[in-house]
Amino acid sequence: MGRNPNREQTFRFKQFEVRNAASAMKVGTDGVLLGSWMTVDEGASVLDIGAGCGLISLMAAQRGAVRVYGVEIDEAAADEAAFNVAASPWADRVVIVHNDFFVESDRMRADGRRFDLVVSNPPFFSGGVCSPDLSRSMARHGVSLDFPQLIASAADLLESDGHLALVSPVDRKDDIELAVALSRLHICRLCSVATKPGAAPIRLLWDIVRTPSAVIADSLAIGSPEYRMLTSPFYLDRR
Repeated sequence: MGRNPNREQTFRFKQFEVRNAASAMKVGTDGVLLGSWMTVDEGASVLDIGAGCGLISLMAAQRGAVRVYGVEIDEAAADEAAFNVAASPWADRVVIVHNDFFVESDRMRADGRRFDLVVSNPPFFSGGVCSPDLSRSMARHGVSLDFPQLIASAADLLESDGHLALVSPVDRKDDIELAVALSRLHICRLCSVATKPGAAPIRLLWDIVRTPSAVIADSLAIGSPEYRMLTSPFYLDRR
């Protein structure tokens, strides 16, 4: 789910705007949904893996995070995200770093850094025909990162009561559940997302924690009243 990459180069939200001309993955429904749905407590520290144009980092700041660290492997996207952060009301809360996540995660582990929330979008697809554009291919097909690697690395960076939030295609459910179990983490919320009421779900929103609990399963349809309520703090037109 996403927007036509040629349609808009600047996307305006209620409290900020993002330029996404350089980022391989444009502002789309996946990112807005994840940023609206993820668990962000007031005063939280957040790690945004694959920050792209900085959308989720800025959404986390709007929702009350006081320390947001966005890591983006693509230099042009990282520069664009830094531009968007500087133009936002939360320039003092958000830092964008151009680096490979695994290199950066090694540094963070060595420094003993931990986060209340680790979040990542877009989904890292496996298989399929790769885009001829390398940046987009890396973002969409898991050339540099896949779910098992992401989950295993994130496990080392979570606070004891921290959350890992992801969006994935429905067909990656088994892979993600196995990776979560192998990392000794647990699913606490799982939301299936459909493009319209009555349609089959095509995305899953994941909330993963360290402590076992009953899984809260939910569903959401794009355009439904629940969807509009969830995203209303961000979208200008409450779509």
